[in-house]
Amino acid sequence: MRIRIKQSGAEMAIENSAGAALVATGLAERIESDDRRVKLPRPGDFKPLEPQWNVLAVDSLEGLRFLAIEFRIGNHRAVYFGDPKLVNAKLRTPLGGESFLSGFGRPCPPQVCESYTNAWAANPELRGTDVRDRASYGSSN
Repeated sequence: MRIRIKQSGAEMAIENSAGAALVATGLAERIESDDRRVKLPRPGDFKPLEPQWNVLAVDSLEGLRFLAIEFRIGNHRAVYFGDPKLVNAKLRTPLGGESFLSGFGRPCPPQVCESYTNAWAANPELRGTDVRDRASYGSSN
């Protein structure tokens, strides 16, 4: 709790029960406003980050283009490219846990999956599996 001592005008943060006792005896008054220079978060201030999903074509370092689903949350970015049927596929670990193969750490929303599936069907030249056939993976010297 933040209080202001009536006699000196000093403001301070103090443990709730001690502050309540000072306020009850009339030696201090409770400060309700939030006009402090340094503001710490209060309970309920946290707003969960909203994930952002996009279906887009990404360029590789080799200049090839892939159709991909991009997932962003905060400073984290994950990209999935591959068969639309495997977007929400999971891998079961030997200890019984599960992990999403997409790398998103959560299921991809149905509307994003549908958009990716439609784009995959309409753009066969952007499929990641087709790029392997066109790319050169070794030196021919």
